[in-house]
Amino acid sequence: MNESLLTWPSSFSVVSLSVVFLSPSFSFEDWSKWSVAAIPCLILLPCACFNGTDNSLPAVYLSYVVKGVDTLLGIARRYETTLTDLMNVNAMGAPDVSSGDILAVPLSACASNFPKYASDYGLIVPNGSYALAAGHCVQCSCALGSRSLYCEPASLAVSCSSMQCTNSNLMLGNITVQQSSAGCNVTTCDYNGFANGTILTMLSRSLQPRCPGPQQYAPLLAPPDTVPKTMIIRSS
Repeated sequence: MNESLLTWPSSFSVVSLSVVFLSPSFSFEDWSKWSVAAIPCLILLPCACFNGTDNSLPAVYLSYVVKGVDTLLGIARRYETTLTDLMNVNAMGAPDVSSGDILAVPLSACASNFPKYASDYGLIVPNGSYALAAGHCVQCSCALGSRSLYCEPASLAVSCSSMQCTNSNLMLGNITVQQSSAGCNVTTCDYNGFANGTILTMLSRSLQPRCPGPQQYAPLLAPPDTVPKTMIIRSS
């Protein structure tokens, strides 16, 4: 199982109340008297992986519950996809939705290329978010509009294995550039997965037409310490 911790939007999916079943120790008949924060729930989500791609590009899928004011075009614009793509993903013959419908919404993402023996093999991160990997030692970000995963030491890391690239003085996330007549020589120390308690790194060299600008990544935000009121079901 992938041990990475992903932030919004990949870690939160929603379903309608009709498919939420409380713990067997509670009666579903009287669910309105209970707080979601206090009761173990089993939430069934539609399987919408589609091999982690959308139109052959990396993607993560969000389960979206249609609201009364929603239109399919509005949902497509909100999540920066197209009406046609949304219809194809959900096998829809017409762009008609009703309140309570559950849609699979593709979100652009950055995919990893770790070896199969890595515990975080297949890691994929949605645009504008990040994943904590390697025992929370590494933060892998996917900047808005990007398709390239950028990994660096996590600011919350405490005790971690070495993150230095072999035969180099570069640390994980370091990038050096050197302009030449042929273009820009770029050297990076990349994250290559987590295996047997070891952070795997890889030194990569490439010749690019132009030198890259400053690296952009999603900000690291502390998790909430309270449950939002909108997530709590109370009796009337």
